Amino acid sequence: MYTLSRIIKLVFFDLETTSQYETYEELEKNTPASAAAFKYNYDMKIDRQVPGWAGLSLEEAYINKAPLLPEYGKIICFSWGKLKMKTKDDYDLETVSIIGNEEHILKQSKKLLKVMAKKDLTLCGQNIKDFDMPYLAKRMMIHGLVVPNLLWTADKKPWEIDVMDTKDVWSFGSYRNQSNLVETCAALGIPSPKDDIWGADVYRVFYKDQDIDRIARYCEHDVQAVANIMLRFSGNEIIDEEIEIANY
Repeated sequence: MYTLSRIIKLVFFDLETTSQYETYEELEKNTPASAAAFKYNYDMKIDRQVPGWAGLSLEEAYINKAPLLPEYGKIICFSWGKLKMKTKDDYDLETVSIIGNEEHILKQSKKLLKVMAKKDLTLCGQNIKDFDMPYLAKRMMIHGLVVPNLLWTADKKPWEIDVMDTKDVWSFGSYRNQSNLVETCAALGIPSPKDDIWGADVYRVFYKDQDIDRIARYCEHDVQAVANIMLRFSGNEIIDEEIEIANY
């Protein structure tokens, strides 16, 4: 069982991503090599009838799949949070979102990871080993930034990766039936973070609605959900305050 003293040493985080350009046509115009690579990837997926790709046009595939692939996507919001103790048994969750151009987000996230290392804090999130961490590392490399040691995981043994992934925590060692964030929250009686938009809506809200505040608030809801999962595991009360306005 996790203790509260261990939970307060965690930094909860989440990323929101979208495609580098609004349309495939723009990708082709601005970075022809990337467009050709995406087209090659698309043709292989369609030829093999890969689930999730089959039936999509090239443009539909770009809109739906590029946000999930760091080679063609970009980070538009980095949200993180940490428990703040008010008394011995009372705590709040402070959340912060980093938005703006991607290079700014990446540089600020590097600063955060550097501070975490100095303070011996541990990164925690849902499915971060498989998505958020490699995505962040690849985007840093693409922008020519030095990747922090925490994100270099390829040559490390599983127990050498000093992060806490709530997907692993909730699996209890099983890799046969792993749950997503919504399922885990529902099982543990935690309010769903998807009370406004879902991941599939981020592209539209970013490019069509141009509402980054809404995306940041959604991202902070995921951060709160992750914190609540770990609070459940430590036998403590969850934080149910509604995040109305994202904190920058």
